[in-house]
Amino acid sequence: MPELKRFYEALAEFRPAKPVFPKTSELSDYEQACQYWSFGSAVARKKKYELAQKYFEKAILKYPYAWFFYINLAGCYGHFERYDEASNCLKIAIKRALRESLTKLLPRQKCREEKTASKNTNKDKLFKDILRPTETIFNPQP
Repeated sequence: MPELKRFYEALAEFRPAKPVFPKTSELSDYEQACQYWSFGSAVARKKKYELAQKYFEKAILKYPYAWFFYINLAGCYGHFERYDEASNCLKIAIKRALRESLTKLLPRQKCREEKTASKNTNKDKLFKDILRPTETIFNPQP
């Protein structure tokens, strides 16, 4: 608990917080990515968006499955008026958040049946059918 307090104090003062964390080799990829994400969030609050962008990109490289990393990166791109890249990040974030939510909501038995029936093809088709309406929002037809 005292380590957590020191970490938040370090973020508040924006001193290097790395010594507070355990050694990188002891952390999972997700935990390492969360470190980068927390550093990026701290520098973004200080309006140092270039450095924040680098941290968010490192977080995504380390663990590309967390949708909220993409939202923060999109915010940095928005500050640099790189709207196409921000839009792409938000699309990815929405798709990953939907996939995560649907995976939790689908009954386990139904998922097992789909896996035994034809590996992942049915599941991928299900996600594509569900995500298709979002494509019309992001890519409206003229």
